[in-house]
Amino acid sequence: MSPALEAMLRVNNWFADGLIIRATEVLLIESKMRANPSAVGQVLFYMRLGFSTPALQASMSIPFVPVVLFAEDDRAVRLFAQQLGCRVEIFTPTWIADYLTQVQFRNRSTAPQSPPEEPS
Repeated sequence: MSPALEAMLRVNNWFADGLIIRATEVLLIESKMRANPSAVGQVLFYMRLGFSTPALQASMSIPFVPVVLFAEDDRAVRLFAQQLGCRVEIFTPTWIADYLTQVQFRNRSTAPQSPPEEPS
């Protein structure tokens, strides 16, 4: 395979948002602003891939721990993740209010919606 083709195929590689190798554990991290069950599936998928990743072979003797990191807590998603063996961490950045206003709520209106007019 040519280096150019290999580079093009590498675009399809899957990557966790974070990887921390500690003396006692390997943390595979997927992060989302909003707690989302799909993050759980993603981090479990990344953990499976981690076992076959050549760069991690030296760490196979310590536990691999899937971690989901959310800025917002959601009890149902948290329990779902924990039941599947994921560690759940909540970190709310200081700029969360700006994010909510500018990104997450930008298409929402606080004005009450009036019912549609009936055709004449």
